[in-house]
Amino acid sequence: MMKNIVITLLLCCLSITVSAQSAGGQVRRPAKKATITQKVQDNQKRSMHYQAQVNREKRVVVDGIEYIIRGNEASMSSSTIGGIKTETVIIPNFIYDDGKRFKVTKIEGGFKYKTDTIVKHIVLNNNIKTISRLAFSGCRLVSVFIPATVEYIDCNPFYQMGTLEKIEVDSQNKWYDSRQNCNAIIEKKSAKLISACRNTKIPKGVRIIGKLSYESLDVEEVNIPEGVITIEEQAFRSCKKLTNVKLPSTLRRIEYEAFGDSNIGEIELPSSLTFIGDKAFAGCKNMVHIVFPQNLTYLKCNTFMWTSLQEVRIPPLIKEVDVTFLPPSLKYMYIPNGCKIKKLDGYPSNDKVQITRY
Repeated sequence: MMKNIVITLLLCCLSITVSAQSAGGQVRRPAKKATITQKVQDNQKRSMHYQAQVNREKRVVVDGIEYIIRGNEASMSSSTIGGIKTETVIIPNFIYDDGKRFKVTKIEGGFKYKTDTIVKHIVLNNNIKTISRLAFSGCRLVSVFIPATVEYIDCNPFYQMGTLEKIEVDSQNKWYDSRQNCNAIIEKKSAKLISACRNTKIPKGVRIIGKLSYESLDVEEVNIPEGVITIEEQAFRSCKKLTNVKLPSTLRRIEYEAFGDSNIGEIELPSSLTFIGDKAFAGCKNMVHIVFPQNLTYLKCNTFMWTSLQEVRIPPLIKEVDVTFLPPSLKYMYIPNGCKIKKLDGYPSNDKVQITRY
């Protein structure tokens, strides 16, 4: 009897499967997990695809400047500007190679910069859409005009360019502006200042000071207006002459290395501040005094490593503090009772600090 029941069930299952297939359906089977061999093969395919793209690139030199041809467009490689022996470089609308015309739409950064360049002015054409990170690094530009066609500008295109005095964006540009003659590039959608020069005045309406925007500039003081809520990572890093910074009462976040290796001696942090990122003031060797706001919820002790602080009071909302990377100058540290003390083994630390609970 049991045997007949089992056979009947098997025949039913077989009938259902055949019906589904005859109706155009498919029987679902569990997906097989990719084996290590399959993953290696997938990676090889991706690598071959990337190499194929590289192989389709062609590099040509026009008037001493290298261009990279991809498809029907070309990018200017700024790494060759250092060899130009003229003060003004004009980026053409098109370049020609083998009888074909290619539209120049991008300025690419590079790492083979020469320090002996005399280029002071670059005239961008009206086809340029993208300006990459480090695009003009190594130049000694005095002024920059961003045309209306530019749709994307990566962070820090003017890296280590202390000569830059004027930045202007075409008033017809839909994505960026230089409002109120601020001598900076502002991204309209995010209200973020993405690139500055030594004459920049941060205008009202800006909400974010962008990543690397001031890095290595020879500015002595910065007045950040009300309305700014975030200073992004490394925004003022290595500003060796920066001694005076005024922060707004609206500021909420100072991110990773924002003022690292600058020359700030003392800074007043607003009560609105809730987040100070790792190494935010690390390397500020002249810093002797700082008061952290009571509402702060994130703070690392490496925030003030390599400073000259002698006393630090950790705010009451901080739940854990790492005392591994304390500056050698620090003598007194006040930590709230509910705050956990953490220390990493194997790293040098200042064991002479007197820690007091409150």
